[in-house]
Amino acid sequence: MVGPYPSNAGHNRPQRLTCHAQALERLRALEPDLRRMREAVNGAEEVVRLAPARWKRRRDVERFRHAIDHLEPIVLECRDLARWAADGRRTAADYADLVLAS
Repeated sequence: MVGPYPSNAGHNRPQRLTCHAQALERLRALEPDLRRMREAVNGAEEVVRLAPARWKRRRDVERFRHAIDHLEPIVLECRDLARWAADGRRTAADYADLVLAS
Protein backbone atom coordinates (compact mmCIF):
# COMPACT_ATOMS: atom_id res chain seq x y z
CA MET A 1 0.00 0.00 0.00
CA VAL A 2 1.35 3.42 -0.93
CA GLY A 3 0.79 6.28 1.49
CA PRO A 4 2.38 9.28 3.08
CA TYR A 5 4.39 7.15 5.51
CA PRO A 6 7.31 4.94 4.59
CA SER A 7 6.95 1.25 5.16
CA ASN A 8 8.62 -0.35 8.14
CA ALA A 9 10.96 -2.33 5.88
CA GLY A 10 14.49 -2.07 7.20
CA HIS A 11 13.46 -0.02 10.24
CA ASN A 12 12.93 -1.84 13.47
CA ARG A 13 11.86 -0.39 16.78
CA PRO A 14 15.25 -0.71 18.56
CA GLN A 15 16.91 1.37 15.83
CA ARG A 16 14.32 4.12 16.25
CA LEU A 17 14.75 4.05 20.02
CA THR A 18 18.52 4.38 19.58
CA CYS A 19 17.97 7.29 17.21
CA HIS A 20 15.65 8.99 19.72
CA ALA A 21 18.12 8.45 22.55
CA GLN A 22 20.90 9.98 20.42
CA ALA A 23 18.70 12.98 19.64
CA LEU A 24 17.96 13.40 23.35
CA GLU A 25 21.68 13.35 24.17
CA ARG A 26 22.43 15.91 21.46
CA LEU A 27 19.68 18.18 22.72
CA ARG A 28 20.98 17.86 26.28
CA ALA A 29 24.46 18.76 25.00
CA LEU A 30 23.06 22.10 23.78
CA GLU A 31 22.50 23.32 27.33
CA PRO A 32 26.04 24.73 27.88
CA ASP A 33 25.86 26.50 24.50
CA LEU A 34 22.50 28.04 25.38
CA ARG A 35 23.87 29.15 28.73
CA ARG A 36 26.89 30.79 27.06
CA MET A 37 24.63 32.47 24.52
CA ARG A 38 22.41 33.82 27.31
CA GLU A 39 25.50 35.13 29.16
CA ALA A 40 26.83 36.76 25.98
CA VAL A 41 23.51 38.51 25.35
CA ASN A 42 23.39 39.68 28.98
CA GLY A 43 26.90 41.11 28.61
CA ALA A 44 26.04 42.75 25.29
CA GLU A 45 22.94 44.33 26.83
CA GLU A 46 25.08 45.84 29.56
CA VAL A 47 27.58 47.21 27.02
CA VAL A 48 24.96 48.80 24.77
CA ARG A 49 23.24 50.28 27.80
CA LEU A 50 26.40 51.89 29.23
CA ALA A 51 28.66 52.68 26.24
CA PRO A 52 27.42 55.58 24.10
CA ALA A 53 29.53 54.35 21.18
CA ARG A 54 27.54 51.10 21.17
CA TRP A 55 24.04 52.55 21.53
CA LYS A 56 23.43 52.12 17.81
CA ARG A 57 23.68 48.34 18.37
CA ARG A 58 20.80 48.19 20.85
CA ARG A 59 18.35 46.93 18.24
CA ASP A 60 20.75 44.13 17.24
CA VAL A 61 21.10 43.03 20.85
CA GLU A 62 17.32 43.18 21.29
CA ARG A 63 16.96 40.83 18.33
CA PHE A 64 19.42 38.39 19.91
CA ARG A 65 17.52 38.61 23.20
CA HIS A 66 14.27 37.92 21.38
CA ALA A 67 15.85 34.96 19.57
CA ILE A 68 17.29 33.37 22.71
CA ASP A 69 14.01 33.89 24.56
CA HIS A 70 12.33 31.78 21.89
CA LEU A 71 15.16 29.32 21.28
CA GLU A 72 15.41 28.04 24.85
CA PRO A 73 11.76 26.90 25.12
CA ILE A 74 11.98 25.31 21.67
CA VAL A 75 15.01 23.26 22.71
CA LEU A 76 13.27 22.26 25.95
CA GLU A 77 10.16 21.16 24.04
CA CYS A 78 12.31 19.17 21.60
CA ARG A 79 14.01 17.50 24.56
CA ASP A 80 10.59 16.57 25.93
CA LEU A 81 9.61 15.07 22.58
CA ALA A 82 12.88 13.16 22.29
CA ARG A 83 12.53 11.91 25.88
CA TRP A 84 8.98 10.81 25.13
CA ALA A 85 10.14 8.94 22.04
CA ALA A 86 13.18 7.43 23.76
CA ASP A 87 10.97 6.08 26.56
CA GLY A 88 9.70 3.50 24.10
CA ARG A 89 6.24 4.90 23.67
CA ARG A 90 4.60 4.66 20.32
CA THR A 91 5.78 7.04 17.63
CA ALA A 92 3.96 8.41 14.60
CA ALA A 93 5.69 5.75 12.50
CA ASP A 94 4.29 3.03 14.78
CA TYR A 95 0.80 4.41 14.34
CA ALA A 96 1.30 4.64 10.58
CA ASP A 97 2.34 0.98 10.51
CA LEU A 98 -0.79 0.02 12.45
CA VAL A 99 -3.02 2.04 10.10
CA LEU A 100 -1.36 0.63 6.98
CA ALA A 101 -1.59 -2.93 8.30
CA SER A 102 -5.35 -2.70 8.83
